[in-house]
Amino acid sequence: GNVGIGNTNPSRPLDVTADSGGVALKLRGRPGNDYSFLSFTQNDGSGTAWAELAGVGTSGGLRIDTAGSERMRIDSAGNVGIGYSTPIDFISVGADNLVIGPLSGNNGITVNSATTGYGALAFADGTGSSDQYRGLVQYNHTADSLALFTNASTKMTILSGGNVGIGTTSPSADLHVNSVNAQGTVIIGRTGSNIAASTGLGVISFPSDYNSSPTNYAQIRAYSNALSSLRGSLDFNVKSTSGSLLTGLTVYGTNSGANVGIGTDSPDANLDILNGTTGASLKLSATSTAYWQLQRDSATGNLNISDDALGNVMSFDQLTGNVGIGNGNPQNKLDIEQSAAVSARLLATGATSSSLKLEVKGGATQLTTTEILANSSGTLTFATGTTSSAERMRITSAGNVGIGTTSPGTFLQLGTYAATGKYINQAT
Repeated sequence: GNVGIGNTNPSRPLDVTADSGGVALKLRGRPGNDYSFLSFTQNDGSGTAWAELAGVGTSGGLRIDTAGSERMRIDSAGNVGIGYSTPIDFISVGADNLVIGPLSGNNGITVNSATTGYGALAFADGTGSSDQYRGLVQYNHTADSLALFTNASTKMTILSGGNVGIGTTSPSADLHVNSVNAQGTVIIGRTGSNIAASTGLGVISFPSDYNSSPTNYAQIRAYSNALSSLRGSLDFNVKSTSGSLLTGLTVYGTNSGANVGIGTDSPDANLDILNGTTGASLKLSATSTAYWQLQRDSATGNLNISDDALGNVMSFDQLTGNVGIGNGNPQNKLDIEQSAAVSARLLATGATSSSLKLEVKGGATQLTTTEILANSSGTLTFATGTTSSAERMRITSAGNVGIGTTSPGTFLQLGTYAATGKYINQAT
């Protein structure tokens, strides 16, 4: 009962051999009907269609239906829509060759590979070896890693553990950026216009899930500073015990460079340290127990220099300018105090003398001046005067004292009078 068309030995219920033009079967739609169907139906008398292949007359496309609904269409331009009948809708970005999904529900494509194979989506611009994958998304099932190619080489890799590598195929951290023969660079930027003062530009945060609640432990923030949108600031913030992010350090742009602030976000010096609770301090340490510390006392305003072993070594009084050595509350311009004998030293290593001057001024007018001078010959001189000083007394290296003379010949000489025994006689 096989029927043959174009042949005399049919092997199927309907066996059609193409004519000389290569056409084996041609379906024509009825006048006024836009479709020609080839239907695959169930052989139970119900006429239920399993699938249909329809030619779309006026638009020149091909439609495939299953279970009575369209599943796939090839339009006259060769574009394919799966679950979508007009793939040309996506021509604006040149992505209408294959369109999947009806704009509803969940849709996707699965590339099913062996456990030791690769799955890939390639972007080619030729048939040459590397032209076949100028761009490539490739999954390595052996290593469970994902690689992104541009210009036919790997530019980004995501390992099975989640490490991301840019410029490296073996990232050793959550994010690993590498440039060959150049510095690696990460840019966080803000585009647009009218950047005003105190406008945020970018943030890097370091959160952690603390007690099941995401908490920022640290943050680096870049912004235009409060004085001008032309100047930048960079804050380094850390979490306090209360949970708030506090600014620990600020790098602050100025007209002439950058200031650094610790405890302040508007430093007005190269290094500006602010602590209104205990007083700002600067600590120079060799170890955790061996250090020098410079601190402004928050209660008195004094500037103190202390040592781990000696305690407070020197203080500068904020109100009077008095200086105390071993004294935290100096009452004079210089107070030196210690429990043992007190000594002070003036040492000149590159000169022939050292001196101590005591001067009194009335406004800009010099009233008196007194000078005590020691020279390299071992002589100590005492000078007094008004605008300038003149020598009044000296003690030589031999212990002779001269008043009114620069060369005493005895233990005490007053001008031309010299002491003999316990008497002072006129020198001869």
